[in-house]
Amino acid sequence: MIDSSDPELTRTIVHKRAGHLPSPRSARQYRNLLLDAGFRDVTVEVHTGVFTDGSFLPVLTRLAQVCREHGAITPAQADAWTTDQRKRARADRLFTV
Repeated sequence: MIDSSDPELTRTIVHKRAGHLPSPRSARQYRNLLLDAGFRDVTVEVHTGVFTDGSFLPVLTRLAQVCREHGAITPAQADAWTTDQRKRARADRLFTV
């Protein structure tokens, strides 16, 4: 989850990145895979990272770069999106999960 001024572009970026992972939805299957393998009393614990400062900007910048390199977004879109994220970080308005 990434807050931005352009939700459509953010959706494109996130989906393009997920499309390059071997199994982007595999974590959804972890519990059932363990149950299918014979494990009993399987519990799930979720730990979510929330980033609200500039420490996450390199990840966001790289995300836009990869999408640009693969033609999912234009260079202008990548620049606008990363500029928006930098402004959010400077204004204490960055929010990623």
